[in-house]
Amino acid sequence: MQVFKQVLEAITYCHYHGVMHKDLKAENVMLTKRETVHAVVIDFGLAEAFSSTGSRSNVVSGTPYTMAPEVWQVALRKGSIGYKCDVYSIGCVLFHVLSGTLPIMARGCDPSNWLVAIKRGPNWGLLTNCSAEAIDLCKRMMSYREEDRPTARECLNHPWFKLAPNLLVNSLSPDQTKALSAFATKSAFEKTVMLQVATIVRVADIPNITRLFQTLDTTSAGHLDRRACAQALVALGFPSDEAAQAAAGLDLDGNNKIEYSELVAGIMSVYEEQTHNLLWGAFSQIDVDNNGTLDSKEVKELMKKGELHKSGLMPPESEIERVVAAMDKDSSGRISFDEFEAFMTAKKTI
Repeated sequence: MQVFKQVLEAITYCHYHGVMHKDLKAENVMLTKRETVHAVVIDFGLAEAFSSTGSRSNVVSGTPYTMAPEVWQVALRKGSIGYKCDVYSIGCVLFHVLSGTLPIMARGCDPSNWLVAIKRGPNWGLLTNCSAEAIDLCKRMMSYREEDRPTARECLNHPWFKLAPNLLVNSLSPDQTKALSAFATKSAFEKTVMLQVATIVRVADIPNITRLFQTLDTTSAGHLDRRACAQALVALGFPSDEAAQAAAGLDLDGNNKIEYSELVAGIMSVYEEQTHNLLWGAFSQIDVDNNGTLDSKEVKELMKKGELHKSGLMPPESEIERVVAAMDKDSSGRISFDEFEAFMTAKKTI
C-alpha cells in the first residue's frame, strides 16, 4: 500500500511539472531498503515534457500490457493522450501485484485487439481476497473512459490509503525546528548549495523529512502552499512568530509553493552524519574543471544555474565575491573542499 502511495506521489509531482511518464510498469518501480521500503520510479526514456499541465500528446509509446486505451486509440489516429494514461498504467501494476497476473493481454500489437481486451477488462474475480477499497481503487484507475478515471492526485485521497498505519509526524524535533529557522537566514549561495545537496541525497536515507513533507502536504499536491505550510509548522510546534519567516525562507524561487527538494534543503543539516559526503558530492558538481578547488567563476556558474532553473537566488556580484572571500581562508584565490565544508557547516550568518 505504501509503495503505491509513493508511486502516485511521484507521478503527481511529475504531472504537476508537466511530465508524462508513458511507460509505467512493475519493472519501472524500484524498491530501496533502509529502515523502511521506499519506491523510486525510473526509466523516463519515453516520457514527454510539456510547458502546460493541460497539454496532450499524439505520440504512441509504452509497453502494450500497461498502455491506456487512449494510447491505442491514437494508434488508430483517433483522439489524444493525457496525463491519466499514467494512472491507467499504475492501475495495471496494482492489479498485477494483487493478483499475480497481468490484467490485460491480447495477441500481437493490433490496436483494435487491445482495445477489445481493455474494454472487456481483467478477471476481477482474481481479487476476491483483497479489500473492497483496493479493488475499488484498481477499478477506478483502470476505467476505460479517460474522463471516468481519477487523476494521480485524486487517487491519493482514496479510502484505501487511509487503511495504512499512520506514519505522519506529530511534532517537530528541536533540531528540525532549529534547522528550519536557521535556513531562512542563510545566504543565497548557501541556500543554492543546500538545494544541490537535496538533489543528491537518497529519499530512503531521510525518512523523517519525507514523512514531514507528507504531513505538511495535506492536499496531496506534491508541493506545499507557503501560507498553509507556515500554519502547519505552528501546529507541529514551530514558534508562531518564526513560522512565516521559515516558510518564506524555504520558498527559494518565490512562487509561494515549497517543493520537496526545498524542504530537504532547509532541514538537511539535521543529518550531520551524512553532511560530509553530501557536501563532497555538491562540491564535485560545482567543480566543473575537476581540479579539486573552486574559484569565483565556478561559484557564479552555480548561482546562474539556480536562477536558470528557478531553484535558487541570484544575488549581486558583490555578494558572491564576499562569499568567495569568506570561504577562501588562506587567500589563495582558490577554495579547497575543507574551506568549503567549514563555511557550509559553520554557525554563522552572512
